[in-house]
Amino acid sequence: LVVDNGGAITGILSERDIVRQLGKNGSTTLSSSVDSCMTANPYHCACQDSIDDILQTMTTRRIRHMPVMEDKEIVGVISIGDIVKGKIDETEQEAAALRNYIAT
Repeated sequence: LVVDNGGAITGILSERDIVRQLGKNGSTTLSSSVDSCMTANPYHCACQDSIDDILQTMTTRRIRHMPVMEDKEIVGVISIGDIVKGKIDETEQEAAALRNYIAT
């Protein structure tokens, strides 16, 4: 995350941003400032947002990381990997509950 002196998010810099700039500008990108490569005003979510809504936004916007905000303060970053892991864990728990139900 890229923040200003007041702690407000001004952008996010991902490996995709860097690779995109490398494609455009070659190795001069490596001496560029962060603000010339970052994605400005990134999408963000709140703690109370549903995982399904966050996943929908990530899929639609083709992004893999989202800042998590609470009362205009950064409280974390959620990644697509976090969501996939959570979905897999949820599916495994449901499958185990069904197996237990069928066995009893």
